[in-house]
Amino acid sequence: MKKKGLTLDQHKDIGARLGAIRDEYQELAILIANTYGKTKHVKTLKIVDEIDNVRSNLESELFNEYQGMADEDLTNVYYGNRSGKKERGA
Repeated sequence: MKKKGLTLDQHKDIGARLGAIRDEYQELAILIANTYGKTKHVKTLKIVDEIDNVRSNLESELFNEYQGMADEDLTNVYYGNRSGKKERGA
């Protein structure tokens, strides 16, 4: 039996929370790397990439689950900023 996907509201909540976590963690990772050296803390910086991978995978799930919705209604769920504008570039 195939599991049901997340609701659109759940995707939006997770997207907003992951975006906030990523932003906060990136700020901390940059501070740590600049203080102690990027080479020594390369894994600290890579965690931002891992968060982005999770966001990307969930965005793919979202588009698969809500194929009937307009793309513009879905594109900001995982990569929108707090004002609803597109943040892409990650």
